[in-house]
Amino acid sequence: MNEQIKKQWMTLPGGFNTPEMAWFKLETCVDETGVLEFEFSADETCQIFLDGVLAAYGPGHSAAKYWLKQKCSLKTSPGKHLLTVRVLALGKFSAQNQISVRNGFYCTLQGNWRCQKVSDITYAAPWPDWGVYARFKTDENFNYAAGSGAGEWMPVEYFDDTRTLHDSMLPQLIHGTVTPESVSDGLVKFDDYECLWSTWHFSGKGTVSIRWFETGYLSRVFSHHNLKGEKGRRDGKFFIGNPDTFTIDGECSFTDIQWRAGRYAQISCTGTAKVEKMEFRRTGYPFAYTFEMNDIPEKYRPAMQMAKRTLECCSHDLFMDCPYYERLMYIGDARMEALCTYAAANDSVIARKALKLFAMSQQENGAILSRFPAKVEQMIPSFVEIFILMLHDFMMWNDDRDFVQEILPAAREAADYLISCRKDDGLLYPPGWNFIDWIWPQRGIPYGSDCGTNSIINLLAALALKQLARLEEYCNCDDAAALRIQQSEELFKTTQEIYFDKDTGLFSDDKEHKFYSEHAQVLAMLSHDLPDLWDNMPKISKLTACGIYFSSYYLEAARLYGKTELFEKRMEQWCDLAELGLKTLPEEFTMPRSDCHAWGSHILYHWLCLTGKAEPKCKMDFKY
Repeated sequence: MNEQIKKQWMTLPGGFNTPEMAWFKLETCVDETGVLEFEFSADETCQIFLDGVLAAYGPGHSAAKYWLKQKCSLKTSPGKHLLTVRVLALGKFSAQNQISVRNGFYCTLQGNWRCQKVSDITYAAPWPDWGVYARFKTDENFNYAAGSGAGEWMPVEYFDDTRTLHDSMLPQLIHGTVTPESVSDGLVKFDDYECLWSTWHFSGKGTVSIRWFETGYLSRVFSHHNLKGEKGRRDGKFFIGNPDTFTIDGECSFTDIQWRAGRYAQISCTGTAKVEKMEFRRTGYPFAYTFEMNDIPEKYRPAMQMAKRTLECCSHDLFMDCPYYERLMYIGDARMEALCTYAAANDSVIARKALKLFAMSQQENGAILSRFPAKVEQMIPSFVEIFILMLHDFMMWNDDRDFVQEILPAAREAADYLISCRKDDGLLYPPGWNFIDWIWPQRGIPYGSDCGTNSIINLLAALALKQLARLEEYCNCDDAAALRIQQSEELFKTTQEIYFDKDTGLFSDDKEHKFYSEHAQVLAMLSHDLPDLWDNMPKISKLTACGIYFSSYYLEAARLYGKTELFEKRMEQWCDLAELGLKTLPEEFTMPRSDCHAWGSHILYHWLCLTGKAEPKCKMDFKY
């Protein structure tokens, strides 16, 4: 990187002191083409306004060693214009998916850049949507986008930055106008679940408070532990959450510091302050679908529409688990989002970014972090296994050997890590949060896992090793493929010896054969030809059923074994969700925290595959 590029990073006089919100501005002149073009980046993130109107935001989330820049091309009239930029450097109050190297703003536009920080402002942790940027409170007249503000605009300082800036991997996100369904007594309601940039225009003098919700609750009873309350048909009257609060003194406009999610916004004004106008812009990944909703049978259409909207609301510059709470890209969710993207839109761009970032999260011991990028590192062993499955999916649906070979070393190291977790009995005892499915009340960990392992984690590893063998074969690494098949078969045989119960003809979850689940059976069937398990499952009255997340593996097994009646029976649970006033799919079938959760969208993928409307591109005749 040359000296000129390095010097284009700007900061406040004396630098940032987190948590801090700062504004930069530049008066610029657009030539007769009427197009203003430049590249920008920021740490942590920024929103760019042209003549007071939100025009761009970014950069996209990525890894510290793979920081992104974005190209911006703004159409406007020739002549003088004002560019203002809001830079967020909130540190401990930043979003959970936000990382930082050194705070600042980068732009290729040259000129007399000026800056000022928002000084009279305090921050509070968001609640209950704990993963997003902080709430704030200020007594300043929040009108910086128009180039005013409460303080003095000072010359910027420049600094050298050694990071290499990479072009964004993704197309431009959508930015379309949305009109609320209704506005009454300060409550703004949207007909659909939305992810929105909001701009509010005010007049008068007083304070304004704004907060957003997924839905209203039926009572004031709300669990602070699991963030759950009774929602009924999503027509409750009680709203929970803390607001942003700021002062109005005359005409001004305010654009939120982040896009917000849900179906409701509530705005409260004091004094003579009032809302003159409100504008909402939908954001998200620009899907171009390859199927028609009218092709789906009428009885499934509402559920499939919910799956489609869920995928859209959980796909931005990253896949994410949910747009309202964490906004974190978890491997378990991302795998299902990627499958839906392949099957429903013939698109691999965002999945490529996901796989690259997960590979970048790899630890020295070979483990892959369960979510990335993230401020707090987390290890879920089953997600290490699912990372390998996700790469196998990519191979099957995209047939791109070069990209597979790029990510394959990370999959190999992940497999080696799993093998290193074997103990003398031949089973895996991986450390970390052994989450499988929320269906179990103890943090999603199967009953009988007190010893540190269970059949499910081992069967999933056996499947992952088998699929890694196919990845090796695909890349012409026959010896490596043979090794992975050997490891897979050894692990499966050991798991079968310890957990298979001859009396029931099923795999138990625990070594004592007290607990049984669909999870273990479908994973065994996905890795081996074991059709008898389907017939034996009804024999156990207390067989733990897969939740909305792990039903993806159930549906996959049902489809591959030709159990169409079981596939359709399971699909009825999604049809029932459509009767609850939902527009998207929730985190769990009953008493969910999140009303929009990515992993429920997998029915879109499974239905398109079941009906032959989507098929993998890779037609290789695998040996294993």
